This record gives sequence, C-alpha cells and structure tokens, in this order.
Amino acid sequence: ATPRGASKASSSEVAYTAESAVDINGALGSISDMLKEKQLRVIDLFRNPHFNPAYLANRHEQFDAGEVASVMAKAGLTLSTDECKMLIKVLDKNGAGILDATGLDTAVRKFRRGCREWPIFEKAQPRPSTARRATCTNVAASLSADEDGAAAEAEVPGMK
Repeated sequence: ATPRGASKASSSEVAYTAESAVDINGALGSISDMLKEKQLRVIDLFRNPHFNPAYLANRHEQFDAGEVASVMAKAGLTLSTDECKMLIKVLDKNGAGILDATGLDTAVRKFRRGCREWPIFEKAQPRPSTARRATCTNVAASLSADEDGAAAEAEVPGMK
C-alpha cells in the first residue's frame, strides 16, 4: 500500500521508503510563522538579494543544507544544519540533495492546510519500458543470428 500523497515509482519518479514519516513540522511551522510575520513569500527567500546574495549573480534558486541555514538566518530564523538536512531529505523528491523554491513552497502550503506527515523519498531505479525491452531483445537476437555479416532485418514492434 502506498501512503497517501506518495505515488508508486516509475522510471522518473521516486519511491516511498519503508522508514516512518519524519517529523519536520517544527521547522516548517517556524518557517511558516516567519513568512507570515515578515509578510514574505517562499520565493522571496530564494530571489531577494538580501536573503540570497548569489541570486543576482547567477539566478541561483536551489540551496543545499548550509545555504538553507544561511538564508533562514538572514530572514531572522535559526535552523540547525541538521534541521536543514532533514528538510532537504524529506522535501527533495529527486534525491539531488538540494531544496528549491517550489518544493519548500509546496511543503509550507501543505503544512498550513494541516499536513503533519512527511514521507522520506529516495531515487527509484529506472526500469526500461516493455516496448523498449522488446525492441532491444529483437535487435540483439537479429544481430546474433546474422554472424556472417549479411544484413538481417529485425522485427521491431510498431515499425514496418
């Protein structure tokens, strides 16, 4: 059974791990409160040079744990590096080890709507599609059957 909010993995998606949901509610609550108090949006933390000086130079909108802690400190919120790492572990759905504005914004919105369970995601191993496997199998069989160098035609599904 896949937990609510988590999807079954496909070649480009991620899978829900067997680990229990992680509690990042304290950090998200603090971020949400700070944003309300300062009348900021999540995107402001990523695009405003006061919080993210690198944005003007390279339009950088993705943060690792150290950068998350730094940006939050500039916004007046103290989060430990461990809390930032946990945020990234839970909110980074592609496993790249970074937090982007969309991921944090979505999490803050879910938190404000009452979501308090946060599954940990990790990269799923890509699996070739059935049609691709069949094509590869047919081409490989064709090549191995034609050992004398003559051109052999492989029957590829959907192509004539």
